[in-house]
Amino acid sequence: MSMTVTINGTDRTSKVDFGSLRKVDNLNQQVDELSIRTKKYGSETYVPTLGHEIVVTRDGTTIFGGVIIRITENVEASQVLTYTIECADYSQYLKRKLVTERYEGMTVAAIVADLVSNYTTDGFTSANAASTLVIESVSFSRITVADALQKLADAISYVWYVDYSKDIHFFPKNTELAPFNLTD
Repeated sequence: MSMTVTINGTDRTSKVDFGSLRKVDNLNQQVDELSIRTKKYGSETYVPTLGHEIVVTRDGTTIFGGVIIRITENVEASQVLTYTIECADYSQYLKRKLVTERYEGMTVAAIVADLVSNYTTDGFTSANAASTLVIESVSFSRITVADALQKLADAISYVWYVDYSKDIHFFPKNTELAPFNLTD
């Protein structure tokens, strides 16, 4: 099993204490979380930075993609610093801009596509938000993109999430299959 950790586009695998890796996968719009530890000592001078993108892959498959949201620094020995890095998935980026829009007579897919197009950056897509359900009227008054998606989802009993390729999935509750198989 080969694990790779890329932070802000740079391979930092050798800096990570993999015994500290903790990943929490949550359902739907709830944020997935990742926590890892790195050390700074001697010639190991890497210091993590808030807001940097982090991608973790296992055997070439992305198992987490997101952003560093919290860093805790601890002194482990006289010349050794330990950094606990806490991360949230890409949905964190959907909290950057405020939406002020009114949509009338549009499909859910068109509304989500417009939100992605006009209020996100960083390569978000909405390929998995393909609902043809027409919304008579919905308005968003200075709320984040994440809150706008949640408001739209609540109005029609849908759920949503952002995958590790930054694609927004928007679908009726209990209809999307898990991305893996279970065996006993």
